[in-house]
Amino acid sequence: MDLIADIKDVVFFQDFLAFLRYLERQPISKTVKGNISRKDIVSLADTMKCIKDRIAEYSKYDWKIVGEWQLKDIDKIKKIAEVMFLTYNRKEKLLLSKNGRGYINHNDRLIQYKEMVLHYFERLSWDYFHPSMDTRNSIPFLDVLQASQNILWRIFLSNGTKWIEFKQFQESLINNFCIDDCIDSEDTYNGAYQADIEHGFLRPLLEFGCIDTETEVISQRLEFTRITKFRPTNLGLYIFREEVENSLYTGTCPIRDLWKK
Repeated sequence: MDLIADIKDVVFFQDFLAFLRYLERQPISKTVKGNISRKDIVSLADTMKCIKDRIAEYSKYDWKIVGEWQLKDIDKIKKIAEVMFLTYNRKEKLLLSKNGRGYINHNDRLIQYKEMVLHYFERLSWDYFHPSMDTRNSIPFLDVLQASQNILWRIFLSNGTKWIEFKQFQESLINNFCIDDCIDSEDTYNGAYQADIEHGFLRPLLEFGCIDTETEVISQRLEFTRITKFRPTNLGLYIFREEVENSLYTGTCPIRDLWKK
């Protein structure tokens, strides 16, 4: 089991490192609203696949990238780097911190990867990146899920790398994790909760290389797919074990101050 080789295939992590290396060479200029300048976005596209792919996707329709708001992965990378104290702001610039220099020059890629993922699990609100429907108690669905995350990791660990049917997983969440007490019965299995589970929970795990998925096409024209089944990868099992054994997460409300500026 070569986890280092697996990490090399995680595009999000490679883009995370590329973002920090860019900051190591030069600060990033920010717009009045605090977003990355278009000039820096163009420069980052040379080394960050997520930007390059989005530009290629937009070019199919003769669209252009005009701002950071069109690049959701950049927002996530910025937020993770910030809660890891790898970056800091000074006037109209985003700069690499002393911690950031230590991180980028660390010689253990597995530790770098683990810290990135666990900070996302513990220090950032999942609901921020994918706003989910409120439950009956006016608690966002993904906040309920995030508060129960270590239960989910233990289940994944006991399951190993066996495939899990999406519909079965959805039913288990509703019936076994105290979510059923919060959700209106008429909304239990509707499309919105399905989207919250897929895009707010499973897709980030896929992005981090923690799961493999099988999908079905739901729109040929728009190239939309839907997850039908998934399974933890060896890299995912490593991360889930690390989180369960070393978690600082208490189940309290995730820190949200970073985006309330």
